[in-house]
Amino acid sequence: MQAMVQVARRNVADGTPGSRCASSSSLPLSLDLPTCRCQLAEVRLVIIQHCQGGHVTAAVAMVGTGEWAQLGLGPALQSIDGVTIAACASPDLAQARRFAQALGVPGVYTGLDEMLASEASLDLLVVSTPDDHHPVAVQRAAAAGLPVFCEKPLANSAAEASELHRAVEQAGIHATVGFSFRYSKAMQQLRADVQAGVLGTPWLIELHERNPQFHPAIGRPLTWKGDRSHAAAGAIFEYGAHIVDLGYWLLGPVHEVTASFKTVVPGAVLDDIATAQLRYQSGALGIQVASWVLGGGFPGIRVHLHGSAGSGEVLIGESPDGRELYRRRSPEGQIFKELDLTPAHPSMATYASRHLRDFLAIISGSAVRYPDTMPTVSGSLHVQHVLDTMLRATQGSLPVPDGQAGL
Repeated sequence: MQAMVQVARRNVADGTPGSRCASSSSLPLSLDLPTCRCQLAEVRLVIIQHCQGGHVTAAVAMVGTGEWAQLGLGPALQSIDGVTIAACASPDLAQARRFAQALGVPGVYTGLDEMLASEASLDLLVVSTPDDHHPVAVQRAAAAGLPVFCEKPLANSAAEASELHRAVEQAGIHATVGFSFRYSKAMQQLRADVQAGVLGTPWLIELHERNPQFHPAIGRPLTWKGDRSHAAAGAIFEYGAHIVDLGYWLLGPVHEVTASFKTVVPGAVLDDIATAQLRYQSGALGIQVASWVLGGGFPGIRVHLHGSAGSGEVLIGESPDGRELYRRRSPEGQIFKELDLTPAHPSMATYASRHLRDFLAIISGSAVRYPDTMPTVSGSLHVQHVLDTMLRATQGSLPVPDGQAGL
């Protein structure tokens, strides 16, 4: 594992991210607020004072030290000039110590409250716990006046996400959610074409994220992602959240959805395959497929937006070769522009690195590298509403009369 972390750290600047935002840790739910309520203005001032030449000096704490923290978020943070991971916390102390040793983290704690009380000079909290512990961590950050990066989805329900949105707004802190695939260069190109109108009026968007991470024959065993005590849904939340966000970023809010789910992993209780049809407020239609058992690469994303003047298609590790491509097609379907944007050194941390770098720039008042890209808590609340609605939107189907006699 340590060798994999070192490779990820070396390659992060040009790498390709994965979709395995997993941590086997959980977050203790102690209600004692830390005595060190870092005043928001002071935190911002400290960071701004250290911002020189576009680089930010920041001390970051991480809660959750599982696989995605080790291979994704940790190396992403270490790739940013001036950023130090000052502390980490996990109730699995052995796991936290392995994480700290691999990434050179000096402070190791078994709980978030203990870490926040002991580390008085933090500039950012990064949350990479299982989904059910996101609300507590974000609430703690808000109470401490501490900027927070929370992995997706924001919560397990829209009600919880709404509370977090309110807490963040009232505290006046900077906050973002880990929808980092917005930072793909291919996605940036597609959005630029949509914004410029070169695809015409958007009619339909196809959204896919799929790979065989938990395939019953060739994948690994289900993690906490398949545990109802940690996750409200399966692939539709863990994979589907990413592509719901991409559709929202490209086309705006969703108006209505219908959905279907299937479980194929033996013993699984949450969805392994999720499909949905969407209608956006703009009138555009959407088709979505999210699965952690269907074939594909990592992260296994394909987005194809069809407009009145042509279409744009993004592939991010959709096949095992891991390529990142952007294709623009004519109304007849002919490819007349193809950009190979595959990173020179693929890594699981690339997009998270770009996301975190821009987030620290926003905190410090510096210019971002990717304008109009930062995922917000308010936007993530809309994504959560879409996901919640999908879970309830399975009863609108109509039976098809038996047509066997006509065959």
